[in-house]
Amino acid sequence: MFAGLIIFFISAYGRVYNDNNAGEKIINMKRDVISCFVNGCRLALSLKQPQLVENAAVYLWNFHLHIFRDHAGCSSPAKVRLARMLPELVPAFETVLAALQEAGSKDIALMCKICEGLSLSYEHSKAAAKVDEYCKIGVDACTLAGGKPLWVRPLVYISARSRRSSNGKGAVGDNDPLRECMALVAVLTLPEEVVSTSEKAST
Repeated sequence: MFAGLIIFFISAYGRVYNDNNAGEKIINMKRDVISCFVNGCRLALSLKQPQLVENAAVYLWNFHLHIFRDHAGCSSPAKVRLARMLPELVPAFETVLAALQEAGSKDIALMCKICEGLSLSYEHSKAAAKVDEYCKIGVDACTLAGGKPLWVRPLVYISARSRRSSNGKGAVGDNDPLRECMALVAVLTLPEEVVSTSEKAST
């Protein structure tokens, strides 16, 4: 179902490439793709098919990976990409995350990625409370399931960065020694205007 949608999108993209209104048409097609992923996710949930709910989440994440990850695969995307992100994407990610939770998905790494996309979106709009909310969902899910620390590292980094930008300290989940170290590393990588060199030296 989802693979066929991608093939359709690619072929349609080719048809409008030389059109004068190509930009607007491509944006509308992207909106349609997001809508199809969300509708497919809801249908899968109603059919009680967790694997299909996860499928929708995977496609939604992969389709927008270029927004949330830089070329090195880190959670430090270019601000211009987040600024140009379609407004429909955040509610789509929220719907998919809620569906994963309701379906009882065991794919905690995937859930963390969806939380990462949401927390980055809210970090860009400077909604620190929402950043922590979604980072906490991912960290708590990983802790409960005994997941790998690497799954939550982006969430700890984003939380620490967001808190520092709003004059706060710490990070979600930093009551764990390993995650506390992750938060400290995140602070050391922040620019001078956020954390001074002297403060980094004393960290």
